[in-house]
Order: sequence, then structure tokens, then C-alpha cells
Amino acid sequence: MKHRITALFLALCLVAAMIPGVAAFGLPENAQVSPSGLMTSRMLDSYGATSLAPGAELTPMAGPSDYAELIPCLSYDQLTVVAGSTVEVQCLYWVGQTLTQNMGFFILNSQDQEVEAASDYGPLYQPQANSYYITSVDIDTKAFGMGQGNYKVYFYIADGDDELVDGFYLDLQVLGSAVAPKGISFADIRDESMASVSTINVAKGYGDWTPYFLNLSPANATVSRAASYTSSDASVLEVASWGGYLALSAIQYGTVKVTGSMAGMTTQVTVNICTDENGHSLTDVVSKQPTCTEEGAKVSRCSKCGYTGATVAIPATGHTWNEGVVTKEETPDAYGEKLYTCTVCGATETRPYHTCPGAGFVDMPKDTNWAHKGIDYCLKSGLMVGVDETHFSPSTSVTRGQLVTILWRQAGSPAPQGEAPFEDLSLKYYRQAIAWAAETGIAKGITETTFRPNDPVTREQFAAFMYRFAQFQGKDVTARADLSSFPDNGKLSNYAKDPVSWAVAAGLISGVGDNGVSYLQPKSSATRAQTATILMRYCKEQ
Repeated sequence: MKHRITALFLALCLVAAMIPGVAAFGLPENAQVSPSGLMTSRMLDSYGATSLAPGAELTPMAGPSDYAELIPCLSYDQLTVVAGSTVEVQCLYWVGQTLTQNMGFFILNSQDQEVEAASDYGPLYQPQANSYYITSVDIDTKAFGMGQGNYKVYFYIADGDDELVDGFYLDLQVLGSAVAPKGISFADIRDESMASVSTINVAKGYGDWTPYFLNLSPANATVSRAASYTSSDASVLEVASWGGYLALSAIQYGTVKVTGSMAGMTTQVTVNICTDENGHSLTDVVSKQPTCTEEGAKVSRCSKCGYTGATVAIPATGHTWNEGVVTKEETPDAYGEKLYTCTVCGATETRPYHTCPGAGFVDMPKDTNWAHKGIDYCLKSGLMVGVDETHFSPSTSVTRGQLVTILWRQAGSPAPQGEAPFEDLSLKYYRQAIAWAAETGIAKGITETTFRPNDPVTREQFAAFMYRFAQFQGKDVTARADLSSFPDNGKLSNYAKDPVSWAVAAGLISGVGDNGVSYLQPKSSATRAQTATILMRYCKEQ
């Protein structure tokens, strides 16, 4: 009998595969089901079944299927399992008439050969007409001798020994190793793309299964697909898992979060319960207007059902300050002050101000940054300019040619007596400056014929240039600082020891901090921000 049913069922599946929508739900659209009324029986343990609780309103299916119908409960048409383990498959079946029927399953391998050990069937004892039942079967790959490969598991209902009533099949893939799950999300079985669902809308009084389920990613994860659901407010919305699908019982108007759990993971969906299945029509109602300093409040209210959401704070608007009135003029050494007044509430506030020549640079450090004042000073005095109209590039290294040009400008841009003795001065802007610096002894070449104007100036070279420049201007450069507190003082070149010692004593160089320790970093290049700061310190000491 089993082989005859197999042939009949395979023919049924071939016909079903040709009909669009056969794989979709077979439940009647007007069935009213209470989620709490569903109970489960184990098909292999006992061939009995438990129907819905008395009083459930069910309408028999029309056509041939009013005899009986078998549908996979869980939201998948393919299972993946590790060889040697067991996977559970749940089935939902509809019994339209009170008849003695058999339910069973069998498995075929990829060569369409029946796995003999993996088949069973038995009678459904006096099922109640017009009822739904949930049953389940364990597919034990070890007991059934199922190695790695692809299989089809067929489930069927038959009348007596011969007549096939209904059935379905699932693809089952047996893998050699486990595939870990990455995530779950609510999805709609009617959506072929299985896109994630964030909101479900139902009408008050709805009590039925839904086409929503937990979609597992990746699809071949070797974990249990058993799904459970919880409601954030059971007094408004009751939920249950009906063979894996989300069943809802909408009691009151409102918005409820439903948490779905599967394979140790959770996800949420929002359920809106309104007068119809289109969800809420929400508008914001302000209960307290915000002010400049105090936050306001608002709620979202549905114009259809009157549902009111949680109170949400409206941020304070903040003051709207005018342009301010100068109460203290700025000086070259100090910021000024302005009195600002809020045009909304009349509050006043005094704040420092200054006219920043670097305001047009998008990379100008803020007023509170250590480099701001130095750059501000050099821009105002004309010692330095931006690299273009909108950038100062404070972190860019200063070249040897640029530093000599800056010192030349500070000295008043004097004309040199002749040409510089170096052969690598390709750019016009620094030729006069380097010629002047060479004549005065401020600048020395790398060799007798090369200056390398485009090389970044190192911190020890910078100190040497400043040391010679101070001598040129007649300053006292006899002060010396003890450099032993700097762990890297031994890296100083011989020519730079006196200049660096003087620069530290004069307060031009204070070292670079690293985890509470100051380093000279003599071979590191000097940035434009560092250069501006050192020049400001030098010039203010004149």
C-alpha cells in the first residue's frame, strides 16, 4: 500500500507544482481561531490528535479539500540539519469530515530512492469534523541512515489503504558540519523576497493566525526553527505561536511590541490595533510648548480610534542671540567682550570675542586649541599666509625654504647683496630670502651647493635657524637649559645642542608630550601650527 500511495502522492505533487500558489497557505480566509485553543500531538508517539478548543468558529474548505488538507506549519520549505542529528517538522491538517484516515511520511534521496527506515503511517482516530490539528514528526538522520546529501520528505493523508487525500513535501539537506545562525526577522510568507517586516496592522477584535513568521538567516542554519512570541502588553494584545506563525488576538486599541524568539535570538515587530486593518492615523498633539530653556511635551494621537501614545519630550529651542554689543575692546594680547541678548526671551550673556584673521580657513583650530593664538598672530602680522584661500593646513610640515622666507619677512624683507650659492633653488618665492639668510649666516646649506629648500625642516634645524636669527638681531642667546629631563636628548646633532638648549631656556620649545613624558623629537619635522606658535613666542619677547 505504501508504494502505491508514494506513486499517487508524487503525481499529486507534480500537479500541485504546476498550479501557482499551491505552496502558499491552504487555510480558509474566514477561519476564526483562538491562539490559546491550539494544542499539539506527537504523530510518532501517538496517532491521536487534539482539536481546537470547543467553540472555535471554523468554516470547512470548499472543493475537494473539504475532505482533509495537510499543510506545513513552520515557515520554511527547506530544512537543513547536521548528519547524525534529529530535526522536528510540524504539520497542520484540516479535517473536513469525520472519517478514519491515515497520516504518514516517507523520504526519498537525490536518486528518488526511498529511505526504507524513514517512513511511517497510522490512523487518525475519529478526528472531529471541521477541525484543525497540529502534529509533529521527528526526522532522525542517524536512525534513518541519512548521510550528507539532499532529500525530499513527503507527508500525506490517505483514506483507508488506497485513496490519497492530500500532502506536501519539504526539501531536507543533510550537512557534514553545523552552520551558525546570524539573525532573525519578522517576515510575511506572502512576500517572495522575505523582506523584513517592522509593523503589522490589525483591527480590534481580530483573533486569528497571521502570515507573519520569523525568517532565519542564513536559510541553511542548522538550528531548531521552533518559534515563540511574547506581547509587551497582554491586556491589549495576546499572541501565540501557531505552528511557527504569529497568531494574534487584538483586545484593545493601542500599539504593542511583539518579541519573537528563535534559536536563542530575538527580534521585535510593532503591532498597531485600530478600527481597521490600515493601522493608526497619528498626529502630534502638543501638550506643552518648549521655551528657550525648558523642554515641551507632545503625544501622538490616532484620529480614528483615539489611541494616545507615550508622552515625548520636545527639546528646548535654545536662545536666539543677536549680534551682540561690544562692552570691552580687544587688544593684540587679549580678547574683547560682547553682551548678547536673546531676541525671544530677553536673556543676556557676556562672551569673549576677537576678530580672527583665520575665520575663512575651514581647518582653522578653535579658539580653545593651543595652536589658535600662534596662527592668529602670524596671520595678523603677515608672517604666514594660508596654503590656499580656504586652508591653513596647521598639521602640514614646514619646509626649509618656507621657514627662511618667514624669518626674512619678519626682518622686513631686506634685499640680498647677491645670489645664493645654492644650485637647487627652483622656486622664485624663496630665492631672495635664502640668499639673504646665507649672507647673514642665518641659513646654512646641506652641502656647499645644495640647500634642499623643499625638505621638511626638522625641530633641531628650526632651533638652529631661530638661534642664528636671534644672534643676527642682536639678542642675548647665552641662556641654556638642562636637557637631561628629555629622554631623547642624546639624539641631538652636535650643531643643534646649543641652539636647542637656548630655545628651551627661552621658552620657544617645550617638548612634545607622550604619556606624561616630554620629548624633544629633534629629527621630527615641525608643523605649520608649531612654527606659528614658536614665532609668536619669539616675537612677543622682543
